[in-house]
Amino acid sequence: MKKTPLHSTHQHLHATFTEQNGWQIPAHYGSVTAEYHALVEDVGVIDVSTLGKFRATGKDALGLLNRLSTNNLMQMEPFHAMSTVLTTEKGRIVDLLIVLKSKKQELLALTSPHQIETDLQWIENYTFPLDDAHFENVTDSFGCLLIAGFSAVKVLSDLAGKPVEEWSIHQFDHTSIDHVPCTLMRTSDLSVPAYYLICPAEYAPLVWSAVVANGATPVGDQAYQTLRIETGLPVGGYELTKAVNPLEAGLHHAISFNKGCYVGQEVVARVDSSKKIKHSLYGLRLEGDQLPAPQDKIYTETEKEIGFITSSVRSIKLQQLVALGYIKNRDFTAGMDVIIRSQTVIRAKTSTLPF
Repeated sequence: MKKTPLHSTHQHLHATFTEQNGWQIPAHYGSVTAEYHALVEDVGVIDVSTLGKFRATGKDALGLLNRLSTNNLMQMEPFHAMSTVLTTEKGRIVDLLIVLKSKKQELLALTSPHQIETDLQWIENYTFPLDDAHFENVTDSFGCLLIAGFSAVKVLSDLAGKPVEEWSIHQFDHTSIDHVPCTLMRTSDLSVPAYYLICPAEYAPLVWSAVVANGATPVGDQAYQTLRIETGLPVGGYELTKAVNPLEAGLHHAISFNKGCYVGQEVVARVDSSKKIKHSLYGLRLEGDQLPAPQDKIYTETEKEIGFITSSVRSIKLQQLVALGYIKNRDFTAGMDVIIRSQTVIRAKTSTLPF
């Protein structure tokens, strides 16, 4: 079982741990409800060091990533990042990446926690022998924090010594937190202002302590997942898999429709031009107290199969169980009654996102 650079810090905070994608991470620090309210009303800090990270160097590295993924990475400006999707030949999702471009042309990419080795192997499969492109797994070399909430701007502006409120999504800069060199990037994750703070792994506890000392509440995975699902944010391993294409997952922001060819481009373009997106990600409000499991099937009341579950949680906002799932667009109507076949039959009503 892998542990993040902040594991000892979490132990000192008496965190309750859970396992996720081969990592031991904090589930909560005592009160999931209090941690959730810190995110939606004030500011929380989450250890997301489990995100995969790889460094790409060489004059052909950017071009190679560009021809393997959906967005036009060649248009990236220095100190800006882009979301882009690695896709299969059939236009299905391998992984969603965030690629950061520094002034020196060196690239750093963030991947889903469980996908780093798969992503690097996928890239290697399409790398020609003469390509000047080198990709290094640096996941264990860096800690990564997600600072989120309406007070995140003030906390980070004070710590970094520079205003970050007006930053655009995926704008980033190099800064220093308590004399530790860090990369600070605004992200579109969640329904509240959110920023990634990336730092050398050995100094992650020091950076965490500085963020907490400036007012952020430590938040575990349960509160994060609650807000993620309420927001309708798709993530790798749950909503983002080879079972769906980027358009079905709502990743339009990570797709360029006028760039050159990339792996899977013809399929993605054909789905877009024909407007025939078969499934989309929707919400479900559940009756009862049983959470469905990923891949549980969704049916109409007349027993017609129309989709499947990806994630579920007890919503603090709605005070009921909710789920995310892919449902056939031709069968979807907001508020319709459906049946989920899990260990027992669960009745639910469909919902648009966010809840």
